Amino acid sequence: MGMNYKQCWEIGKKSKEQFGESWESWTKDPGWEDYVKKKGFTDNQLFYFKLGVDGKPFQDTSMSDVSGDVMDDEIMPFGKHKGAKFGSLTPNYLRWINEQPWLEKWPTVAVYVKRKLDELKETKLDKDTVRQMLSLDED
Repeated sequence: MGMNYKQCWEIGKKSKEQFGESWESWTKDPGWEDYVKKKGFTDNQLFYFKLGVDGKPFQDTSMSDVSGDVMDDEIMPFGKHKGAKFGSLTPNYLRWINEQPWLEKWPTVAVYVKRKLDELKETKLDKDTVRQMLSLDED
């Protein structure tokens, strides 16, 4: 589906205003999953639709760039760090998530993780930076 995240959030918000249903009501409908698959929604699009339905604010911080890559200030849509900004994810978590077979279901997240891991490889670190990273990196 060719909608950006802001559009998904707006549709969720309007759906809540029009129908007054909660996210739980939407997902209890037996035809929900088939509808989602038929329309081609991605998991990331559903995450932002859910934010709109739940009445939560849209985190508009220049969302995805033109190539569709996730940016550091976007919000992690799942897992242990759900709700955290991508830029706050630790190197250990990035390495772990990169090894997970289900990451292919989240293509924009996969691109971000691989890009960040490549950046880490290219970064020359001094001893103080390494010590700081190790003290913060407790995943």
